[in-house]
Amino acid sequence: MKELSICIPVYNQRVTQLVTTLHQQAQSCPDLTFEIVVADDHSSLHEEENRAALSDMPDVRYSSLPANSGRAHIRNYLAQQARYNRLLLLDCDTTPPDSLYISRYLQAMDHDIVVGGCTYDSTPPDTHHLLRWKYGLKYESRTADERNADANKGISTFNFMIRRDLLLHIPFNETISKYGHEDTLLGWDMKQAGYVIFHINNPLIHLGVDDTDSFLQKTDLAVMNLWQLLQNPDCPAALIDSINLLRCYQKVKRWHLKTFLTLLTRISRRLTLLNLESGHPLIPLFQWYKLGRLLEISAKA
Repeated sequence: MKELSICIPVYNQRVTQLVTTLHQQAQSCPDLTFEIVVADDHSSLHEEENRAALSDMPDVRYSSLPANSGRAHIRNYLAQQARYNRLLLLDCDTTPPDSLYISRYLQAMDHDIVVGGCTYDSTPPDTHHLLRWKYGLKYESRTADERNADANKGISTFNFMIRRDLLLHIPFNETISKYGHEDTLLGWDMKQAGYVIFHINNPLIHLGVDDTDSFLQKTDLAVMNLWQLLQNPDCPAALIDSINLLRCYQKVKRWHLKTFLTLLTRISRRLTLLNLESGHPLIPLFQWYKLGRLLEISAKA
């Protein structure tokens, strides 16, 4: 008999349809004992609706945190609340592409950590959501073979399965309280402990594609997290080198280009934003935007 705790952190999203779909899939798997654990991170939207719909559903447990705790803490909380030693963690703004999502994970239970991947609707969204969609297609929608080539760098909180005892022993780093890179640190910690992440082709469809303004705001938070990481004297040089933006920043410093590029990114920022908010956003310009934000934070420090 296999046992699985399906863990879903929720923030300002309706999740009834997702939970219902996963419940039906899990019920159809022979010899599976399961639960679905839903934790709301103090949402301002849809909390009462979700609670009313899920509270009486069999094998579903719903709770709501008294204050917003962040992406790392709520995932650690879910691991603590789960009953079974195999956890499937997935984001709430998703949907399985077919009826075999749960069963494909059950076939990979011999591995300590399994990442299923991410995919997007092939139809381009409207202009206001185009940047996030294009970025997702380029950097997130990758095959298992592509991800296994650098396995521990590709962990994602978006859609993965892990042993509960392992996540309790090596939890998400809760010093990363705001959006971004909590999964980067988890992948690094797992690698340092000798665990290899196994990637399979079992993607979820990402439905919650942010509009450009929201995506850039989240990007700013993620860049700030990286800056704080860089300021930590205990942060290993190998970890910094494994993160593309920080590696680029270190090269800029080493080549004495920091002052020049800080000025250049500042001067070009208006044109950069015009492109990113347009109907033809260029991903290289988005990377340029991130470097500019990191240089700006550095100049103010």
